[in-house]
Formats: sequence, structure tokens, C-alpha cells
Amino acid sequence: MTDVEVVVDPTSHWLRGVAPARDLTVLWRSYCLEIRDDNDVAPTVPPGYRQQALEGHAIPHRMLRICEAARAVSGEDAVDRSYSQWGRSYFVSKRRRGTAPAECVAAAGLDSGLVEASDDERCDVPIREAMEVAYALGGPKTQTPAIAVRADPPHGSRAR
Repeated sequence: MTDVEVVVDPTSHWLRGVAPARDLTVLWRSYCLEIRDDNDVAPTVPPGYRQQALEGHAIPHRMLRICEAARAVSGEDAVDRSYSQWGRSYFVSKRRRGTAPAECVAAAGLDSGLVEASDDERCDVPIREAMEVAYALGGPKTQTPAIAVRADPPHGSRAR
């Protein structure tokens, strides 16, 4: 079995479909656009979309904190469930503004107390550590997904 570490914002679950056929264990790691962009947005974002982009970074950041708290309390399966639920409700069903982290936590079958982590900056530590994996592959402020294959020798890829 080969471990594959995916450093990602909560949008990329395409790897789950191929994992069984490739004998892969997928470990979801957090990548936060709000942290990457220093609580701002890229200068190429048109002024009329700036506020929307800022909100689009902040909401997933809160969910990533919950995912990291879930990992600390309940392990990798809790992260997989929370990422999956977030992806379905926030991205797939296009309910972005109506999706609350509490809904995702409940739907993932996790402890409701994890929602408090959404405002806990201490949860940014493992997010930043995971982002360093992505930066090692693609340089500072690289895009996602960044994939680290923990084989011998380790190797990886990044979005282009």
C-alpha cells in the first residue's frame, strides 16, 4: 500500500475514485487560500469581486480549522468525512452562502463541539505545516492540488 498525501483546499476529491484501483491510502492535508494570500486576494482580482473573493477564502478557512480539529480528536477518517461533506454542500450543490460549518460537522457524524475550532487560530498551525509540503513541491504560494507520493523515493506533483 502506498500513502499519497494530498495538500488541498477542500475542493479536490477526485483522487478518492482512483485510490482503490491504485492501492493508495489518501491522507487529506489542508491548504488555505486565505493564509496563502495573507488575508487578501490576488491583485488580479477585479475590484468588483474583491469582497466576494475575500469571503470565498474566509469561509473555507473556517472549515479547514474544523477539519484539523477533527483530525486531532478523531483521526484521518474524520477529515475524510468532513472534507467530503464540505465539498458536497459547498461546491457540488452550489449552496455556498447557505452552507454552515455546523451543518457539515453534523452531516459528517462528528462531535458538534468541533464547530468551535472554526475561530481557533491554533488550528492554523497544522494547516501551515501542510502548506509547507505544497510549497516544497511547487514553490511559495503554489496552487492546489499538490500531491506528495510517499514512496521510495518520495515524489510529487502540483497544479500548473
